[in-house]
Amino acid sequence: MRTSVALLSSLLILVLFEGVCSMKKGRKKTKNREKSKVHFSTEYDLVQDLLTNYDPIVRPRYNSSETVVVRIRFSLQQIYDLDEKRQILAISGWLTAEWLDEFLMWDPEEYGNISSLVLDPRHIWTPSLAIGNSADRMFQTYRHFWITVRSTGEARWQPGGTFAFTCALDMNYYPFDNQYCTMEVETWHYNSEKLQFNISKHEFGLETYLQHGEWEVYKTLVRYENVEYKYYQDEQFPEVFFSIFIRRKYTFYFMYILLPCIMLSFVLLMTFLLPADSGEKVNLGVSILVAFSVFLLIVAEKVPDTSDAVPIIAIYLMYFMAITALSVMASTIVLKLHFKGSEKKPPKWLQSFVFDCLAPLLCQKSHTHWHTKQQLRNSITMTFVSSPSENECKPMKEVCACSETESERGSADEKAKREKITQEWKKIAEVIDHLFFCTFLFLIILPLGGLVVFAHIFHTTESDIK
Repeated sequence: MRTSVALLSSLLILVLFEGVCSMKKGRKKTKNREKSKVHFSTEYDLVQDLLTNYDPIVRPRYNSSETVVVRIRFSLQQIYDLDEKRQILAISGWLTAEWLDEFLMWDPEEYGNISSLVLDPRHIWTPSLAIGNSADRMFQTYRHFWITVRSTGEARWQPGGTFAFTCALDMNYYPFDNQYCTMEVETWHYNSEKLQFNISKHEFGLETYLQHGEWEVYKTLVRYENVEYKYYQDEQFPEVFFSIFIRRKYTFYFMYILLPCIMLSFVLLMTFLLPADSGEKVNLGVSILVAFSVFLLIVAEKVPDTSDAVPIIAIYLMYFMAITALSVMASTIVLKLHFKGSEKKPPKWLQSFVFDCLAPLLCQKSHTHWHTKQQLRNSITMTFVSSPSENECKPMKEVCACSETESERGSADEKAKREKITQEWKKIAEVIDHLFFCTFLFLIILPLGGLVVFAHIFHTTESDIK
């Protein structure tokens, strides 16, 4: 009896335990169903239906003979950098590529009125864009930029970032230069029969462009072309050329390079106004020559290492370096004439050329008058000759006294003659120094006039372009 009661109680306990377990399992199933309903949403079902059996390698056309047309444009955000040494232009912005994917079409009414999706570019077909003249990597990593797909099959992809590409620079007119650079966008895998580009805008999008401190964008151009290469026979490849025309803002270079050079060039004229006795004429010229060399080194650091083009600013600095070197030579000649001394009298042709021709021409008439007075004194001195008969009539003592007086007078005359020769050399040096001053003033103003004319033409061209 007791055994039967124990068996019944144990069976009852087992039944109760199974009931509790079944209740827990039922709750878990209901929870899992609720979770599955949340996870498997309409959008999930749509994505699964679209990407099932979708191969991203196959072009999105049911008819394989049809060409995929990709509309492309570029929006410029900023000019990042232009490396003149390496001849590389880096810009930031984004490409916009749009095409029709026939494998990604659906009826929005069947999927909860969902009209667009955002898909991973690794899972669907993309035109595999490449920068043909890239300075970094030809194929950029664009997997972080997802693709927006509409129910009609229209796909829009907007990869962005920094695009660095090579650019052949024309540095002839640096820093008054305009540069023209082109970014070549192409598809590396398809020829023109498989894929074609279509330009949606013939210029860059500048809605979000940020102004650059050194460069100004004055024109952009977009053109499309089927390029044929020699090593691919009877095949053409689609390419889009994004060209940007930029102009350098030269205010910085004018303030910190050109203006100091202009000021130094006028300080150079002071070497011809300094007195020769000061001993600083040559030192000043050499100091200015060193300053021009420093400015030339600054310019050389910015200009590409090439012999194809010499910038106008380098020619300008080299010109003034040559002028400064010539001024040092001219100052040396003036010092040589100034300290010629009384050993040798100036030649008559030199006196005639300096005092009769140069001095009146250079408005140095005081030197001409001084030379005329000296000639008159020389003529008066030459006409005074003492008579020997008078000395013979005088006593011996008076003759001796006269001879002593004449010797003293002769030494004084010799000293005065030497001083007169020294003064003649100094006056000649002063006239020639003034001649050099006028000559170098003309040589300095001449390139400045050319610079002003060039700046006027530069601004006129700028206004015409705008």
